[in-house]
Amino acid sequence: MILAALAMVIIMACVAEVASQFSEPGGAYLYVRTAFGRFLGMQIGWLELLSVTTGLGALTSLFVNYLVTFLPRPLDNWERIALIAIVIAIPALANYRGVGNGARLSNLTTLAKLSPLASSRVRETRFPTRGSSVADVRIAICRAESESASVVVGA
Repeated sequence: MILAALAMVIIMACVAEVASQFSEPGGAYLYVRTAFGRFLGMQIGWLELLSVTTGLGALTSLFVNYLVTFLPRPLDNWERIALIAIVIAIPALANYRGVGNGARLSNLTTLAKLSPLASSRVRETRFPTRGSSVADVRIAICRAESESASVVVGA
C-alpha cells in the first residue's frame, strides 16, 4: 500500500506540474488538446465523462446495496431505481443551489462516514470484545461487495 501511495505521489506531482502551466480550467481535456490536438482532447474529454458516469452508477448501486440491508424488506426494481435516483439527486440539487451548499453537504457526509469509525475505534480500545466480531464484519462486507459486483456486472 505504501508503494501505491508513493506511485500516486509521483503521478499527482506530474499532474500538478502540468496544471501549473495553464491559467484556464479544463483538466485532462485541456492538457491533451494543447499537447496532441483537438481530436485527442475530445477523446479524453468523452472518456473522462464516461468513466465518471460509470463510477457514479457503480458507487450508487453499491451504496444502495448496503443501505437495503438496514431496511425491513427487500426492494423491488422500481423502488431500487427510485432510491438510486434520490441518492444521486440530493448532492446534485445541493451543488445546483451553490458551491457552499455542496461543500456543506460534503462536510456533513464526511462527518457521517468518519463518526462511526472513530466511535468504534474508541469503543474497541476501551472495551475490547472477545471472539471474532471483527472477522465476522469483514466476512459480511466481502459478501456484500461480491453481491454488488455481480449486480453491477450483470452476472
